[in-house]
Amino acid sequence: MNKSSELTLTIAGDEFDDGYNLFYLNKSLTNLHTLIDKAYLTIEGKSKMMDSDRENMQIKAYNIRSGSFETDLIIKLATVTGSMLPIVTSLTPSDILNLVTQSYTFLKTILSGNAKGEKYFLDAGDNSNLNVINGSGNIVLQVHPDVLDYVKRAENNFEDLSRMIDPKKGVKNISVVDKKKKTMHFFMGVEERMLFDNKKRIDPDPVSFKGMIVKVDGESFNGKLKVLEGNKDIPEGEYSFEYLVKDSPIKLKDAFMDVRKITAMKETVLNPSTLEQRIYKLKIIETA
Repeated sequence: MNKSSELTLTIAGDEFDDGYNLFYLNKSLTNLHTLIDKAYLTIEGKSKMMDSDRENMQIKAYNIRSGSFETDLIIKLATVTGSMLPIVTSLTPSDILNLVTQSYTFLKTILSGNAKGEKYFLDAGDNSNLNVINGSGNIVLQVHPDVLDYVKRAENNFEDLSRMIDPKKGVKNISVVDKKKKTMHFFMGVEERMLFDNKKRIDPDPVSFKGMIVKVDGESFNGKLKVLEGNKDIPEGEYSFEYLVKDSPIKLKDAFMDVRKITAMKETVLNPSTLEQRIYKLKIIETA
């Protein structure tokens, strides 16, 4: 027996008011389709869509309307087993959409806190769910474990969609709404784009370590350095760097391949699927 879910997709902006910009339209539809594919694969515990999966799950568009790009979508499933929740015995389009929606909510919550310098942790919750806990010890969200797997697979598609949002370039927002219930499954606008743009942040507290500059660009004042004696703030290893003050190439020449005490600020990027901050770049204050 077939199961289906009816949705309304809207891509708003000047680029869709008088004809449809195919570059943005193709990019939007491809990423949205991939988000649904990856939710299906996550729930089913698979790594790749096969021909049989394409037969089982189909997404069809009907009734395309002018005035922005607006169309009705139907997700159809036929004889598929498996579920995101243990108490459910068969996969439904709602399971797929719920995973996309819950994961997007998780991403926005984590990225919003990250932009404010908030740190989050995971702990076991009720009904096999995971609690997302902030630095004050409060539960801010509960998610199914599949969310972490899905975010690992699909974060780049959410981010790719966010990069399209730019009212000056003619793309205002993208939304997916349940056609019957009128509930929002997905909305990507300027505010959501900013969350992805601000995944990187600079830790205001400088760190000091013993290290050596091993690659350098004398014009850009950047390159690679090795941390030779790591600590709790910065493990040993190789990192990209740039000087905060780009005033004299002589200091680059003097520090090149010479062991120095380096003081720097960490620019980190958040990995939402693990909630870990990875050092993206070191902003050098001084080398002594």
